Amino acid sequence: MTMNKKLLLCCIAIMACAGSLMAQVTATPAQKTKAAVTKLSTELDITEAQRVKAMRVFDLYYTKKPTTTPNGMAALNTMLDNKLKNILTADQLEAFKQKVLPTLD
Repeated sequence: MTMNKKLLLCCIAIMACAGSLMAQVTATPAQKTKAAVTKLSTELDITEAQRVKAMRVFDLYYTKKPTTTPNGMAALNTMLDNKLKNILTADQLEAFKQKVLPTLD
């Protein structure tokens, strides 16, 4: 095999590995929901009832987010904020905005 063919095969192998790694990094809405609620539970010490309600809210948020236009993100973020206001206490909501929100995808 010539050097050019070996180099071409090496480049193809590297690109295939990179593509495979990129596919593994992308989390599903369900995975993102679970991660968000786990973080919420850990940081804010929420009740089981709050956890169940937050799970529904984040599921809705992460399901809609991939198809939301940049202009629609403000409305989606407002929806998240409004729904969490009905679930969390005022102190928990403030802690969410400071500790959890900046870490979410």
